[in-house]
Amino acid sequence: MTTLPSPFARPLWRTVMPWLLALAAALVLLGAVVRTLAQQQLRDGAEAAALRWAGVVAAVPGIDGLLGGAPPRGDTLAQLHRLMQPDAIFRFTLFDAQGRTLLSSDELLQPAAPPARGSPGADPQRDAAIQAIVLGGASQVALHSGAGRPDRPAWYGQAYVPLKHDGRIAGVIEAQVDQTRARAAVHEAYGRVALTVAGLMLVIGAVAGGCGIRRARRRQQADAQAGFAAPPAAPGGTLDRSSFNDALQRAAWRHARTGRAFAVLCLELDGIGGVNEAFGQATGDEVLRNAAQRLRALLRHGDEIARLGRDGFAVLQDGVAAPADVSRLAQRISEQLAAPHLLDDGHIVCGASLGAAMFGSDAGSADELLHQAGLALARARRECRGGFAFYDEALDRELQARRSLLQDLRDALADAGAGSVAGREAGLRLHYQPLHAPDGRTLLGCEALLRWRHPIHGDLAPEAVIGLADDGGLIEPLGRWVLRTACLEAARWPAGLSLAVNLSAAQFRGEALPAVVAESLAEAGLAPQRLELEVTESLLMHDTDRVLRLLHTLAASGARIVLDDFGSGLSSLAHLWRFPFDKLKIDRGFTQGIAADARLRMVVRSIASFAHALGMRVNVEGVETEAQLRTLQRCGVDELQGFLLGRPVPADQLDPAGAAERLPERAPAPRSGPMPLDTQPAAL
Repeated sequence: MTTLPSPFARPLWRTVMPWLLALAAALVLLGAVVRTLAQQQLRDGAEAAALRWAGVVAAVPGIDGLLGGAPPRGDTLAQLHRLMQPDAIFRFTLFDAQGRTLLSSDELLQPAAPPARGSPGADPQRDAAIQAIVLGGASQVALHSGAGRPDRPAWYGQAYVPLKHDGRIAGVIEAQVDQTRARAAVHEAYGRVALTVAGLMLVIGAVAGGCGIRRARRRQQADAQAGFAAPPAAPGGTLDRSSFNDALQRAAWRHARTGRAFAVLCLELDGIGGVNEAFGQATGDEVLRNAAQRLRALLRHGDEIARLGRDGFAVLQDGVAAPADVSRLAQRISEQLAAPHLLDDGHIVCGASLGAAMFGSDAGSADELLHQAGLALARARRECRGGFAFYDEALDRELQARRSLLQDLRDALADAGAGSVAGREAGLRLHYQPLHAPDGRTLLGCEALLRWRHPIHGDLAPEAVIGLADDGGLIEPLGRWVLRTACLEAARWPAGLSLAVNLSAAQFRGEALPAVVAESLAEAGLAPQRLELEVTESLLMHDTDRVLRLLHTLAASGARIVLDDFGSGLSSLAHLWRFPFDKLKIDRGFTQGIAADARLRMVVRSIASFAHALGMRVNVEGVETEAQLRTLQRCGVDELQGFLLGRPVPADQLDPAGAAERLPERAPAPRSGPMPLDTQPAAL
C-alpha cells in the first residue's frame, strides 16, 4: 500500500531549510568575526604594553644623550636591564629619528656581544614603519609565532612605537612582547563566547522554526486574545530612592496590620573606585549593572532592590522571621558579588560589604531603619572589607567618636604641614628606627615611622591612624607630608645612609605618587638612590598592571623599591621576579623563634639565597635578642632591624653619625658559611 505524504511535510521542509542555511552562514560569519576580534585584541595588547614600556624608558637617566648619538652610559644600561620584563617585553631595539640603530637588548643580556649600530636601508619595511611613526603616524604591530626558536616565546607581538622625550618624538622602539599566555586567554575567552552564541543561535533557530510552523494555527487564537491585557512583566531595573522609600512605607504598614517583619540591607561594592580609575567609568558602570542583575536573581517575591548613591544598593527583605534569615541572605549576596565579572577588560573582582537592620527591634520607622542599616554598613567596611554587620546601639556613639577623631587628625595634619608642632607634646611626628649591617654595629640607614600623640587619647597605633586617614580621604596629604618631612630630615644625615618610607596602597589609587616623590626629593636635595619606598604584598594583588607601571616609574627615577612583610602573604614568590624590587624585608614572624627552630633557619637562608640570586638585598625585622642576632648573622642576610639594635626615636634624638658608638660591644660577627640545621649557634 502506498503511503501518501503528509500535507505538512512540504511546508515543514520549506520552513526549516532557510533557517538551516541562515544558521550555517551565521556560524561561518561568527567564526570569522571571532578570529578577527581575537587578533585585534592581541595587537592592541602588544601596542599598549610597548607604549607603557616606552614611557618608562623615556624617564631612564641618560636616555636623552643616547638619543642624541652619545655612547650609552653604564647607569643607563643598568637601568634598562632592570626594566626588562621576562613576561612582557623580552627584547627591544632602540632607533633614532633617522632610523639608525642605537641600542639592542642583546647588549644588555650578552655584555660580550658587539654593540648594535646600524644605518637605514638594511630593512625597508622596518625603515618605512619608523619613518611613519616619526612623521606622526600610528604605531605598527605584527603578530608572530616563535615555534621552533629557543630564543622566542611560542607567540609574540612585534610593535614599533614612538619614544617621546620632552614632548617630541626623539626615536622609535621596536618592542617584542610575549603574548603566549595572553593569546591562550583571548582564544579561550572568545571560544567560550563563540560556543555560547552558537548555542543560542541554534536554540533561537529551533524556536523560530517551530514558531513558523505553528504560526498559522495560533494566529486566530492570538487575534482572539488580542483584546485582553497582558500580564505585567517583571521589573527590569532597580528602584530609585523615592520608590524605595514608598516600598518601605508599605512594608511598615503591613507590619502594623499583620506583624509581618522585614529588614533592610545596605551594601557597597569594594574597590569600584579603583575599577573606574583603572578601566574607565564605562567599565565601572558595567560592573554595577552586573551586580544589580545578580542581586535581583537572589530576591524573592515581595523583596525590593534600590540603587542608592554612586556605588551602593539597598535591599528590602520581606517576611523575616529571625535575624538568621537576614544573615543567610547577606551570605548569599556576598558570595554572588564576590564572583569575578567577565568583561572585555578582563576578570574584574569587586566584593561587597553589607550592613543590616530589622524593623521593630532596631528601628520604629522606615527612615530610621534605612539610617541604621547605613550605620551597620559603615561598621562592616571599617572592620573588614567584604564583611557583614548588624546594627547595634553602640554604633551611634562609636560613629560620633570616630568623626571627632577624624577631625582631630585633620587638624593635626594641618598643624604639621604648617610647621606649627615644634615644642608641643601632641601632634604628628616621625620616628626613625636604625637599619644595621649584619655585624649589628654598622649603621646603613633608618626607617621613618609615623606617630600621632593625641591630646586626649595619647599615642595611637600607626595602623589605626592609617585606617582613619584612608576612611576620611586624608591618606594622600598624610603620605605627602610623611615623604616630604622624612626627606628633609634625611638630607641632614651622612651621605651614605639610606631612608626607608612606607607607602600605603591608597597612595597608588591615582597617578600622582611619582610626582610627589620627585617633589619631596627635589625640595630636600636628597639623592634618589638614598630613598627606599616600602610596599606590602597586598598592594600587588589588585590592579596589578597599573601598580607595576607606577613601580617601574618610581624605579626609573632612581628610588629603591622594597617589598615589606615578605612571607606574610600567599603570593610572595609569584611577584618577586615580575616587580622591580631592590630589597625584601622578611616578616618579623620568622625572627621570633629562629634561634630555637631549625626549620625557620632553613627558610630564612633559602629566602636570602633566592633573593640574592635575583639581585636583591635582604632585611630581617624584629631582632630583639642576642640569640636572634647571632643566628641571623649566619643566615646570609644583608640588613638587621629591631629593638636590640635601636628603637624608633624622634628626629631630634637621632644621631646617625654617632649611632654606632652608642651600641654595646659585641663579639665579631661569625664568618658566613653553612650552619647545621639541627643545631643552635655557638653563641647560644
